Amino acid sequence: MEKEREEKVIMRKALIVLAVFIIVGCGVSVEQRDNSNDRVTRKKPSIPTTQYSLLIRQLGAEDWQTRAKAQKELIKTGHKLIMNHKKVLFGSEEQKAQSKNKIKIFANTLLKISKNNDTEVKMRAKFIRRYFYNFLEPKIAFVALNNSNLELHTMDWDGRNIIRLTQDGCNKYYPCWNPDGTKIAFQSRETVRNNYIMCLIDADGNNLVKLTDGKINCEAPDWNPEGTKIVFMATMNNFEQIFVMDADGKNITSLITSKNSNNICPRWSPDGKKIVFASDRDGRRKVYLMDIATKGIKQLTNHGNDDIACSWSPDGTKILYISGYCTDRTHIRIYVMDADGSNQQQLTNDKEDCNYSARWSPDGERIFFASNRDEDWNIYVMDKDGKNHKRLTKDNNHNKAPNVKPCYLPEISEMFALEKK
Repeated sequence: MEKEREEKVIMRKALIVLAVFIIVGCGVSVEQRDNSNDRVTRKKPSIPTTQYSLLIRQLGAEDWQTRAKAQKELIKTGHKLIMNHKKVLFGSEEQKAQSKNKIKIFANTLLKISKNNDTEVKMRAKFIRRYFYNFLEPKIAFVALNNSNLELHTMDWDGRNIIRLTQDGCNKYYPCWNPDGTKIAFQSRETVRNNYIMCLIDADGNNLVKLTDGKINCEAPDWNPEGTKIVFMATMNNFEQIFVMDADGKNITSLITSKNSNNICPRWSPDGKKIVFASDRDGRRKVYLMDIATKGIKQLTNHGNDDIACSWSPDGTKILYISGYCTDRTHIRIYVMDADGSNQQQLTNDKEDCNYSARWSPDGERIFFASNRDEDWNIYVMDKDGKNHKRLTKDNNHNKAPNVKPCYLPEISEMFALEKK
């Protein structure tokens, strides 16, 4: 009996010690007594000491210059982590997991600390995370057969996690992400007049909106850098011309037209000042460049075949285009050139195959494209110099028209344009 009592005493003491340890360890001291008015006040948790702490504190500084500098440095830090992550996107699963974990630590640090600060700091931290997190989930939009119709899909950069976004029985084509990666513009075949119409859908497949009414055929949408306008081609008087409209489908106006000839596949430059397109105004289709401000047009290519522009490099210094016999869709190869038309180089050399819809990766290091080299159409990726081809889709399901989700980081002048007023 005496032994049992001793054991109970020891157990009670152990529980008391454990309770004290838990209370101290859990930081009950966040509640402290205000002796002056006998109220219980809650002390804000202190900002953890990390390499980002000072910068995040400075997000709440009184002068906007300090806030701008801190935000710039945080974005540069995040951008460095992102660039390192890009290098291992096609590496081992362990490398990708380690890199992604570093990025998540940075992003979660912003989130946790912002909760313990004022509204302005929280807003700025969320702002940084919004653009920063785009890099964590790189996606490709493309079309693929589903019940005999081309439907809109997305997948990861390595070809995994294919998700179908649409299933309404109408053929889709030319998907194009908006600059912040939240929406996709595309063309869809309407059933009344059999014309293509411009449509818009959220990145998760919700909120499908029709931007045009189908009275005229509209194809090949592309966004301006601000995400406020869409340039596209439309059929007028039996010829294809280039138009521009607001992102909600309003205010459609003509942009590039020519008599008795076609102007197709417009692509907006990253700085928003130029549009590259293809035209047969001088015979076969060639690539041209238009200055939006002056309306001046310059011819960039002069191959003996049809040439069609595909996409600008992220820094706006180079243009991808295809050249070949586009009428029968054979012998079509991918080329790259400087933005002024010089230094033209062939990147693919398939003898009888067709390589189409070439698109840069956001870091400018890789090129995604569609090809029928393996019996059916599939999505491929290669290095920017044309080497190291890798097939991403494996199902031979007529996978075409890849478009890569942009990873947009705004300039500091953009972020604080309103703050200065």
